[in-house]
Amino acid sequence: MKKYIKNMHVSSALIYAGASAVMAMIPLLLLPIFTSFVSTSQYGIYVTFVLVSKIGCSLISLGYIECLAREFTSASKDEFAKIYTNAVFVVSIWSVFISSCILIVNTLDFYFLKYLSSVSPFYIFSACLIAFSQFVINSLLSIFQMSSKPYFFSTIKVSLLIIEYFIVFTLIFLKDITDVDLIGSYLAAHLLILCASLFYLVRNNYILKSHSVRLFDPNLRTSLPLVPHEIGGLILSFSDRFMINYYIGSSAVAVYAISYQFGQIVSLVDAAVNKAWIPWLYKELQKEIVLKSKIVKVCCLYLCFLLLFAVSVSNVGAFIVNNFYNSEYKSSSSLIFYVAMAFVVFGVYKIFAGFLFFYKKTIFLGFSTIVSVISSVLLGAYLIPEYGINGAAYSTLISFSILCVMVMSYLFYLRRVRANLHLNK
Repeated sequence: MKKYIKNMHVSSALIYAGASAVMAMIPLLLLPIFTSFVSTSQYGIYVTFVLVSKIGCSLISLGYIECLAREFTSASKDEFAKIYTNAVFVVSIWSVFISSCILIVNTLDFYFLKYLSSVSPFYIFSACLIAFSQFVINSLLSIFQMSSKPYFFSTIKVSLLIIEYFIVFTLIFLKDITDVDLIGSYLAAHLLILCASLFYLVRNNYILKSHSVRLFDPNLRTSLPLVPHEIGGLILSFSDRFMINYYIGSSAVAVYAISYQFGQIVSLVDAAVNKAWIPWLYKELQKEIVLKSKIVKVCCLYLCFLLLFAVSVSNVGAFIVNNFYNSEYKSSSSLIFYVAMAFVVFGVYKIFAGFLFFYKKTIFLGFSTIVSVISSVLLGAYLIPEYGINGAAYSTLISFSILCVMVMSYLFYLRRVRANLHLNK
């Protein structure tokens, strides 16, 4: 058992978990000071802008990041550099095209375009530039992840957050801060890390200065289906709170958010372990003799750990809410278990999704995510009016389960097909 734990790079997972903890604690510690200088409307604009930039990154990156992680483990460094250089070229052209289209639409004043035309061009330009920066930064983080360099990975993630808050608080003490200052700080932090990332990529020959590039990259056949997968994942993460606000109100969102924050602790641990799991899995699958029993044992060990951790989080979270929170929030204690279990199921999904990424079966990932998003919306529309915020927790757990079962079933189907082909030979 010890050798399996060692092969899973527990030290890397602990470093990733530590970085996640630091990134979660910094905003929580600074939020009381931050909100005393920033109005709710300004903070609302900032939060919306951050969400839009994340969706923009999913749209602009064309699903390349996951594919690059796969190619990093299978191609030589010279071959990977050619693939990566071409990816940066394609995404750059696509980013310019998307930005131009949005800025042109911004000048129009037709019906449903009226809302977009009211948005400042500065916001649009900043969102597009940040989306491209996130592509470059996330692709470099993927390289660090796949090459087992958790310290480099964590340094970039934490530095990005520290730089942003440093700029924000500098402006707070110098002047009356505006929403433009908040977004400008977010943009400046990304541009600084973007420059450092590009310097590292060029210096280490990941971006080639002299290489013929192709606009119609064959790798797009694998990466493009991941665009709806990524955008659907973001919608899946936020749809429950939007629907609670629509059907019940903002106060119910606040109560639900407490249970979600505790349940999301499971997701933070799962994300840290997954960053160590994916490089290990890809290396194991590339071996001539794949020890399936070894992979299965590691999966079972991790699932048992995740279940025990989720139950512990549920009990501790319920105790804290019932004994230390205002009475208005105590109803959230009963929801923590369901939210935690939803993230356990999502963690199982990510384990199996890693296999599909490796075998380049990305079309099904996009399809399954869309089905899960639709099911989440339909279930929420029925369960939330019927059961209140409990219905949101139920719909999240069920929709995550649908996603997990679909991916598991498809993976087992592929295994049977491969076995039959092997027998026919």
